[in-house]
Amino acid sequence: AGVNPLIWRASTAPASSETMTARSTSIRMGARTSLVWCLLAMLALAGVAPAYSMHEDQAGAYDWHKSFLGEATQAAFAGSKQNMRAFVSTEQGAIGAIEFKTGNLVWRHVLEDGDVVDRLLIAGRQLLTVSSGGKYLRSWSMRDGSLLWELVTYTAAAPSADAKAERDKDRGVDVLPLGADVDGDGDEDLLTLSRGDVALRSLAEGVAAWSAEAAAAFDETVRLHRVARVPSTGKFIAFGVTEDDGAPAAIEMDPKTGEVTRKAIATGAVGLSDCPRGTTLAVGADGNVFASGVTADGAKMYAVDVAKLLSGKTRGAVSFAPVAEEIGPVVRARPVRGADAASDAAAAGSGACVLVGSVSCALARASTRDGKLEYVRTWPLAPGGRECSAAVSSAFTSPDAVVGVGAVTTDADAGVAVVEILTLDPTGAVEAVRVGKPVEGFAPSDRGVAARAWINAYSVKRDGADVVAYRPLVVSADARLSLLGEGGKMLWSREESLALADEVMFARLPPPKTAAAAKADDLRVRPSFGESLRTQVLAVKARIKRATADEMAELTGLRRGRGAKLLPTRDANGFRRQIIALSPAGALTSLHNGDGRVLWRNFLGGGVDAKGEPASAYTYAAVYRWRPSGTDDSRDGEHALVMGTATDADASGGTKTRAVVVDLYTGEIESDVVLPFKAAHVLPLRTPGDGRHDGTNGEHASSSASA
Repeated sequence: AGVNPLIWRASTAPASSETMTARSTSIRMGARTSLVWCLLAMLALAGVAPAYSMHEDQAGAYDWHKSFLGEATQAAFAGSKQNMRAFVSTEQGAIGAIEFKTGNLVWRHVLEDGDVVDRLLIAGRQLLTVSSGGKYLRSWSMRDGSLLWELVTYTAAAPSADAKAERDKDRGVDVLPLGADVDGDGDEDLLTLSRGDVALRSLAEGVAAWSAEAAAAFDETVRLHRVARVPSTGKFIAFGVTEDDGAPAAIEMDPKTGEVTRKAIATGAVGLSDCPRGTTLAVGADGNVFASGVTADGAKMYAVDVAKLLSGKTRGAVSFAPVAEEIGPVVRARPVRGADAASDAAAAGSGACVLVGSVSCALARASTRDGKLEYVRTWPLAPGGRECSAAVSSAFTSPDAVVGVGAVTTDADAGVAVVEILTLDPTGAVEAVRVGKPVEGFAPSDRGVAARAWINAYSVKRDGADVVAYRPLVVSADARLSLLGEGGKMLWSREESLALADEVMFARLPPPKTAAAAKADDLRVRPSFGESLRTQVLAVKARIKRATADEMAELTGLRRGRGAKLLPTRDANGFRRQIIALSPAGALTSLHNGDGRVLWRNFLGGGVDAKGEPASAYTYAAVYRWRPSGTDDSRDGEHALVMGTATDADASGGTKTRAVVVDLYTGEIESDVVLPFKAAHVLPLRTPGDGRHDGTNGEHASSSASA
């Protein structure tokens, strides 16, 4: 095609008129033939499927990417006033550093599945984590998150299956930052407890100066819970209970060698709880050490005079007191600890703990003089009756050397959080030194109550004088992580519920309301002439490998920042979609697939269900596409059915199911039903025109069950 098929040769003889006419006719015929062949070729090429490609600089690039940590369980603060960071560990096994000014993630590490952090603290200039039930001890660089050293404190190997099962029962894990060089190697040391073994380790590579099988020193099986250092003597103490009858046991060790100097088990006092996380040690500067906790039935509090117990006076070493009626039987107890050597020692001096009872919850502390328990503050339980309505922080030390805790409570009616700062001076009364202004954005139906909190205390200049200010870091029930300011403002927040999402699906976006609205949206996202020109220039530089890193970042931003793919409405080809993510706590979030921005969110775990019961009691584990009854194909809409289950003594099998239909265009709840049984599967049935299942139209339903 395109080549003249007429072949001719020039003649030296003069051409006649007939010859010229024939040649002209032949040339015209050849031209027509060439045109026909060109048209046929174009038609053939038009039938070939188009081939799409990308530029070299686009290969391997994300449209968007988001990094999360998960639901924060522990936190610590370090850095200067201008470069402060929050170091966080989460229930999902992640460790990370967050920029205090912006909330941006500086670095993070995700541990292996099942390797969850038991304790996070700062010792020296290192960030330490203990995970997997005390098995792994790791040191991280606070600057860039690099792993400095790692130790395995015990192995799963055992001489027999019975011995392994016996060791697995020992759940006591503790790390005590000493803030001093005990072994004389020039570096600070820490004391560790793991599966009954106590070790003195240096922050230099975690090398152990000595290790002692403390639990094995007793004649019967003892589960050790906590370790402490007596300030007056410098000796180390480990406290626990016997496995058979829950009698208190204590052991004293030499700090230089780890040699056992004294040990004792109390007689005539049994029934102490074997939960290691509920044991509080109150350590006085004069050498008094009291261990406190709850009995196994939660009805009584105990106080053990450890010094008297080790001296051999076992019968008078233990005292019991009933739990206050306004608290009720204690379901859970948690000692107040610090996240560094100074605050942890100050917390031990206060003997503070948090008690969650069947009626209410309280902040309590044991006296270092006589071990007597004092209730500092009480709060009602959160909706659902399982958690405390106040998020009590870990202990902190302020710049003026005052030890304290923060309590963040949620006002359900006003939808605000209130922060109260309490001092815990062991020699004086507890004092509320600050009650912050209410912070908006904490409506229980939107976020749930404050679940955990940590306080950053810092010094600021006001009217020429140094005063202490407080910034709470708060985790809501929906896993959101927020930093609150003193002026009643939320400085930043991170939507960490997306890291917990177990159920994800794609859904349509709403259509444009009108043709005019669609045209207006198109004009709004269409790049300007300057942006288009700049994009072309940068693209050429990237293609010939002359673009710098900053120019590549600019090119990526220009390509992503404008364009029809970011509109919040659907397109004709269905490329623009929304991503629906559901977390077990009930956080339902819609993300735009173009740039990952949040379109809407709804917290199903806040507020109450259709029967007025707390919605936080449910675990949400399924989301389905759904068409509400009574709708037909002519009505445009997109819905989802979200299912959650909760325990209920009145329901069949002790479990009830919540079924919620959500409009995916707006995130609003359209229907909410509580079923008095546990729903295992959902089978959508196509409804007749009126939306009713009346047994006609060939409808059938059947079920089967196996014992």
